Amino acid sequence: MGRGRKSRIEWRHTEAVLAEAYRSCPDKASGTRVMALLLVRQGHTRSKAAAQLGTSDRALSEWLRLYQGQGLEAVLSLRHGGHWHKTPRLSERARRVLVRLSRQGKLRTARDAVAAVEAEDGLRYSESGMRRRLHKLSMRKKVPRPRHGKADHARQQAWKKGG
Repeated sequence: MGRGRKSRIEWRHTEAVLAEAYRSCPDKASGTRVMALLLVRQGHTRSKAAAQLGTSDRALSEWLRLYQGQGLEAVLSLRHGGHWHKTPRLSERARRVLVRLSRQGKLRTARDAVAAVEAEDGLRYSESGMRRRLHKLSMRKKVPRPRHGKADHARQQAWKKGG
């Protein structure tokens, strides 16, 4: 770990107030955030405080930024998983396009589905995000086995019948 430097924050609360807020936290996640503030308030570097609490430097820096801008109440009101609202939503039209292309066997990969949705709605999905979306739509990767261009279907059927 790097040496880090001490944070320059305009503290709105004393150590005693932060300690009391920590003791009265309703859940573990809120307690971790308040304890992070308290440790930095006591003079620990961000990286040392994050390591002591088992969290990332980035998360701790985000909590400090939020505290500096909006205060302790904003830090306490945070909830786990704050990126849920950033997930693009499929429109009904894009969902129908995916279902149609899937039934036609044209969606062989998640990348194909990403391209189809981007062409239809302009939404940009990652491949992993599209896999999750396809899973929620109960769509599977099962596609017909590819056939060679020169294959003669009639001769293959005759051979299978013993001819």
